[in-house]
Amino acid sequence: MGKTARAIFLLAFVLAIAAAAGAEALHTIRRKLHVTWSSLLVVAALVILIRTPAWVATMPANRRPNAIQSLATASGGALMIVALSWAGVRRSPFARTGLLLLLAGELILSGTWVELEPTGENPTQPVIDYLSADTNWYRVDVDSKARGLLSPPVLIANGFEVPQGSGNPMELFSYSQFYWAVPYKGAPVYQLLGSKYIIVPKDALPGGEGIWPVFTESPLVDVHLNTNALPRVWLIYDTLPVSTIEEANAVIFAADFSPTLVATVENGPNLNGSGNGTLEVLAYGANRAEILVRTSEEALLVLSDILYPGWTATVDGQATDLLKTDGIFRGVVVPPGEHRVAMKYAPASMRLGLGLAGMAILILGYAVWQHRVR
Repeated sequence: MGKTARAIFLLAFVLAIAAAAGAEALHTIRRKLHVTWSSLLVVAALVILIRTPAWVATMPANRRPNAIQSLATASGGALMIVALSWAGVRRSPFARTGLLLLLAGELILSGTWVELEPTGENPTQPVIDYLSADTNWYRVDVDSKARGLLSPPVLIANGFEVPQGSGNPMELFSYSQFYWAVPYKGAPVYQLLGSKYIIVPKDALPGGEGIWPVFTESPLVDVHLNTNALPRVWLIYDTLPVSTIEEANAVIFAADFSPTLVATVENGPNLNGSGNGTLEVLAYGANRAEILVRTSEEALLVLSDILYPGWTATVDGQATDLLKTDGIFRGVVVPPGEHRVAMKYAPASMRLGLGLAGMAILILGYAVWQHRVR
């Protein structure tokens, strides 16, 4: 689901809270105001019923049955609320229960009617099957012109990682700015994203040198292989210290940038080595990563995940600095030899939130206990 759908559900949730508050107010509202309010609601229900044919006529034919059903439900629900509110005024024992069931039913049913993805045969399923056959560690990018055909959230739902995130409203600005600043898929800076495959519209041309079609059996999209993509984690022996992200961008977005040979480090060390090494990913998740590093010289371990406040790093259990590498990514300096590098996300705000939640639970428990004692 995109940002718009989440905004709609958030609005629906807020309206549900307002409806519950309104239902409660119905039992204390003054009679004259209650009559006015009920009359307006009845008029609104009648207007909906009368205007339904004209409103539905402007819609596509395949959408009309759902529209008629929704408008009829809205009209009927309004009339039921009026009836239940008057029952509440008369102190009927069923009024509160009826309003609660009506509101809960509306919220549940409106949620179950939402169609997140088209039903029936999925024309992009062959693409999912093709990508699933590659069990290596990589990302799948979706060209901007193909997002309406196979969206990043669909790929995420099928277990793939994408460079754009999921369209989440919490998507980090610095990462979005970086992603959309990449001039074209064949640019050297694009290699940093680790996108081995690129989803493009049907018969689209490759995005640059080293990119070519490898799967074209879907009627909607093609899959291009990006042979330039870096692995998700790699070693660098030549670093360029910078002070700001603007200085880093001037280097990494240059046409002659070599991401496999050099990396920018914000307020980091100046390495001038030419060693070699191997990497073994021991664990990886949303909140942690653990990598076994074997290197002949001091090196910078680069992970193509964004560096965000709250991430910490250790080398063989000893705390070390996490460096902002190549503009937005994570880097850790590793000495020669074999070492275990761990990265963990545990921000102070989360610990504070858990502490406050624990205190709230204790206070609530104490209040309940005091109430029972009385």
